[in-house]
Parts: sequence; structure tokens; C-alpha cells
Amino acid sequence: MAVDQSGQYAALSSALELTVLSFTRPSQTHRFPLNLKHDPVGLKWHPNDANQLAIIRHNRCELLFWNTTKMQLNSTCTLGGYVRPITSFDWSPVSPYLLVTSSTDQFRAICIWDLRDLSRPAHAIESLSDPSIVKWNRLSNHYFASAHRSGIRLWDLRANISEPYLMDRCALSRTQTPPTVLDFDWSPIVDHELATVTDEGLLAVWHTKQPDCPQQQIGPTDVRFVRIFYAPSGEQILTLSDKIGWPKHGLGVWNAHNFEKTAPRLWRFDGSQSVSNHPVPSDPVVTDVAWRTYVLGSGENLQLNFAEETEECFKPEVEFISNGSENSKSGKCLCVNVNCIHIDTHII
Repeated sequence: MAVDQSGQYAALSSALELTVLSFTRPSQTHRFPLNLKHDPVGLKWHPNDANQLAIIRHNRCELLFWNTTKMQLNSTCTLGGYVRPITSFDWSPVSPYLLVTSSTDQFRAICIWDLRDLSRPAHAIESLSDPSIVKWNRLSNHYFASAHRSGIRLWDLRANISEPYLMDRCALSRTQTPPTVLDFDWSPIVDHELATVTDEGLLAVWHTKQPDCPQQQIGPTDVRFVRIFYAPSGEQILTLSDKIGWPKHGLGVWNAHNFEKTAPRLWRFDGSQSVSNHPVPSDPVVTDVAWRTYVLGSGENLQLNFAEETEECFKPEVEFISNGSENSKSGKCLCVNVNCIHIDTHII
């Protein structure tokens, strides 16, 4: 699932098709056929251009053009040359022309693409360890990071070589086996800060200039967090647990600066009640979260905060059902206004 920078459109993908809908006109949708064997591993709108989005189709990264006037989606270019599957990609939030992809191809494990010349990658980086996730630093156009079996690997485009892994050396001396990073996200307000979640239930915040030990950490826990997001304000961190842990733990909200001072929890819409303070197993499982720009009538952006939670905050403003295929479940795009926070969730 992806939401464009204007907050007007959402894209929801399955193996069968990619659907774009307007939040102001949810009954009007455009469907773009995909006909894949499995769900796409990546779908993102350009951070500065509402007319561009990209989707991963196995070993291809396809760039699409969204015509806002005709409500029509067309393919414009394919970033090819891969033999093995592409595992992740990310638009640069600082340099609008740069896009990074990661794949299981050893000689093209990480590629930096320049939209002004897509004939070949601007940079191609080899790696013996397959990267599973790649993300740009939100405050710099030189830095990005990739997740590998051994941990988070840091990169500086100016050097074209990797910097030290983010790795808790003290913990490794006890366990000898590094935990697998399932997801990470860069802070939008603190340069060189990122947060990670691992398969051992570890939630940690790192500063890349101190790669041997996290700044703060909580866990191991019995919760398997599979996704992590910084709030746009940078003050909170959101975590999504897996399908097993979702009914009990739901959407976790943490104080980004001090895990001991947990931010107020965002309870999610449970499908039958307007709000559920104690999530129940019958609730649908949320698999993705996207932040949507929300504009008041005066034209000023809504400020993010975690004040008093009311039942009215969790009632869905827009609900859209997307058909799945034999290899993918149907999806629901649910737009929920959580107090002053507008969150779009992907439910299966």
C-alpha cells in the first residue's frame, strides 16, 4: 500500500492488480493489471511527485505514471537487468531523481538509479550477503542502509564502500549469533538515527556513528515485531506485530527518545466496535501503515500529537475493498483519523 505526497490518492496492490483510489472520490477507482504469481514486494509513491510511483514485479522495478486528470495509470519504464528477484527499493526523500533497489543478484545487489538517465544504474554495488531491505537516510542524499543476515549495513555514496555494521558487540559475545533484522526505519528529525526490530523481539534505536551498541533497546520479548515506522514528527515509533501477535498487541506506539516513557497507545478499529481498548482475536490483521498528509480547511497541515483518544477518532473515514487472486488474499484499505493523526492501514 502507498499514499501519495498530496494525501489525495492511495494505491493498493495484490498479485492480480494494482488499484488506485481517490480519498475524495472513493467510488472512482482505476485498476492496473499485474497478473503476478505472488504479491509485489514493494509499492511506493514518489515523495515529491504525485504523478510517479513504482512497483516491484519479481525481478523488475516498474515506473508508473499516474494521470490525475484522467484517473489513469500507465507504465513508463522498467529498471531491468536483474536475473534474481528484487527484494526492496526506496525513493530518495532528499534527491528527487534518485532511487535505490536491492536484489539477490550478487553483482547488482544494490543499485542507485538516476531518473534522468535510466539506461544503466548510476552506481552498482556487489554484496555476498543478500540485502532484504534498503532505505535512504531521510536527511541526507549520500547515506542509505541495507538489512542483511548479519545486521544493518551502512553506505556512503561518496565512498561507494560500506561502513561498519550496526551490531551490538556485547550481545554477540553472549549469544554468538546475531539476530535477524526484520525491518528498520530512519528518523525524520535526527540525522544518522534509525530504529530496528529483530526476530528475537528486540526493538532498538541506533546512532550510526556509534555502531557497536544501540542508544536504547527493549527486549527480547515474546512479541514478534515485523514492521517499524517513525511518526512524521519523529517523536514516536510505531510497531506492527505479526499475525499471531496482532490480536494481543495491535499497533504499538513508543516514545522515540525513551522507551521507558511509552507514548499513549493507538488502539485500532476492530471492525465491529468504534474503538477497542483491549484488542480481541476477531479483529482483522493490519499488515501495513502509511502516513497521509491531512490538510485543514484553512490549508494548514494538521499537527501530529498523541492527546486524548476518543471513539470518534477511530471511525474509518474511507474504506475500500480490493479483490485478491488465488495467490493473494483480498485487501482492505482503511483510512482512520486517530485524534490528530491520520493513518492509512492495509488489512488482510
